Amino acid sequence: MRRISISVLSCAIFCCSLAQADMLYIDAGPSSFVDDFIESDYVAGSEFVVVAPITVNFLGYIDIEGDGLTTDHTVGLWDTATEELLAQTEVTIFSDTLAAGNGTAQWFIEDIGFDLVLGPGTYRVAGDADSEADALTGDQIGNGVTVSQGYVRTEFFEGGFAYPDLTFSSDAIRATLGQRAVPEPGMAMIIGISIIAGCLQRRRVR
Repeated sequence: MRRISISVLSCAIFCCSLAQADMLYIDAGPSSFVDDFIESDYVAGSEFVVVAPITVNFLGYIDIEGDGLTTDHTVGLWDTATEELLAQTEVTIFSDTLAAGNGTAQWFIEDIGFDLVLGPGTYRVAGDADSEADALTGDQIGNGVTVSQGYVRTEFFEGGFAYPDLTFSSDAIRATLGQRAVPEPGMAMIIGISIIAGCLQRRRVR
């Protein structure tokens, strides 16, 4: 019985870890490489197309070397049809991280504070380039979205944190967006019951 209880608990925790997996909608692929850009007062990122609604609750900035950011970065999400800023957050050196698909880089991610549902349409996600302006290019992964413009940017040297109104042929990416999944109530109940069962069985054995 104790072995069964432990097995149930392990299975529940494993299932919960799957339920809690974070989703990146834009990532650098395994064949991506570093593209050098000038550090200055502009924002840059990617344009993407949404076909089916997606939920966004965090934004992220790339750490190409995977050794940590040296400064904080503001990241924003815009609707290209209206140029409206839909969400904005400050990614810091203490933000959570997610591994990038290229195997070396990592994303620093920060919650935007609410769940934002993006309907079908075209959007731009970009971060400031005051420092660490390099990006990853050559291979992009669109997880549920289509990256339509690989590189977008505000007016060079004059943009500040504003809508990225320029497009380039480069497919470099610097910013991302995604969704933190939360365990369903039913999963939380399974975990709770499993823990209680394990504790009771442990007491009985003693």
